[in-house]
Amino acid sequence: MYSQMIESFHSLCSKVKSSWVWAKFGWNDYDYDYTKILEALLFKLKINQKAMEYHGRHESSEDDAKQMMEAIVLLNNFLTDKYHEESEKVFVEKYGEMVFTPFPIKDGLFGCNLSREKIQSKEEEEAYALEYHSEITSSYEKGKADLTKSFGIILDNCERWWI
Repeated sequence: MYSQMIESFHSLCSKVKSSWVWAKFGWNDYDYDYTKILEALLFKLKINQKAMEYHGRHESSEDDAKQMMEAIVLLNNFLTDKYHEESEKVFVEKYGEMVFTPFPIKDGLFGCNLSREKIQSKEEEEAYALEYHSEITSSYEKGKADLTKSFGIILDNCERWWI
């Protein structure tokens, strides 16, 4: 009887602690779009990866921890959009920093023209637009590939990790 009460108390403490840890997802953001879902998945993977790495008792726990870490890195890259940073450095070097030029539309509303400091001619602007569009498309495809690979890892191991 006494041990059952202690066990119930520990269970309650564990549930309160878990609720507190997960509360930030409900508290910090009310827009539950795909990034919020992926952040929750990333959080869950990080918790499980640490537990698997340090307390894993089954035969493949070390491999599972490594695969979870790979999925974590891929998801984190997708969520932080790491794909465009390097090419943006090249664009800044080649075309200069972004220049935002506001212009009035009507009734106190303004639009904004975007250009680069070093672009001087219409031909340079067209070349930049084509190169930038190509880079954006490439960045999108890299992110999509990482997300797909991460989901593939999770799908292949879901039963062993969480069931």
